[in-house]
Amino acid sequence: IQATWAINLSPYCRRAYLCDLVSGAKTHSLHGHLGPVNVVAWANRDFFLATGGVDGTLRMWDIRKTQSCLAILSQDQEPRIRKRNREQRDFETNSDNMPIAHLGGVSAICFSPSGRHMLSSGADTKLCSWNPSSFEREIVNYGTFPQSHSRAYKRVQIAVSWHANIVYHPRRQDIIACDIITGQRIACLSAHLDTVKCCVTQPRGETLFSGGKDSNILIWTPPAVGFGPDTQEDPEGAAGEDNWSDED
Repeated sequence: IQATWAINLSPYCRRAYLCDLVSGAKTHSLHGHLGPVNVVAWANRDFFLATGGVDGTLRMWDIRKTQSCLAILSQDQEPRIRKRNREQRDFETNSDNMPIAHLGGVSAICFSPSGRHMLSSGADTKLCSWNPSSFEREIVNYGTFPQSHSRAYKRVQIAVSWHANIVYHPRRQDIIACDIITGQRIACLSAHLDTVKCCVTQPRGETLFSGGKDSNILIWTPPAVGFGPDTQEDPEGAAGEDNWSDED
């Protein structure tokens, strides 16, 4: 379904638009955010996607339905889930006790290839794991991911490996690799000369690509052996001392 529509975001718009790739016409308007929409990610199931905004909310959508917003997720309270007898406007825009996923805004959203996990990051420097089916937060501590300056929190791109349950998150000039299930920090990838803005994994592979403000695109090749129990837990003190290679 992702190949049928493109997603249009405006820096100052509170809506996300789905556009037909053939005609260019807008087919859906996803509205409800109380501020500009920062990021959008398609789920592994057709017709489902997630949006994150400056208002700090993380919303799940089913574009087949007229009232397409399914839930608004929260870090520290129950998610606001749509009920059949609840009006759309009250559900989406009622700011009373609005569930907040990330204070200061949502910066990134990513689904695992298996579809079992959704990960989000925000201006609060936190990385969160969510259950896409129940819309509840999973209690995993990944630590914090501070950036070089406040503007860097607006939008970053995180990535998930296809086979090893690893999430990659930019942190200043580095990329931190964490185990999705346990939150354990597996590696710190250091080679960029300026802030890392994005990273993406090769489909059905483990090769990682990253881009930064240093105008470089780096290719990271993981070691042939798997990560064992003796893998360093906190790589921050040994930046660059890992088995990964990088290429310009």
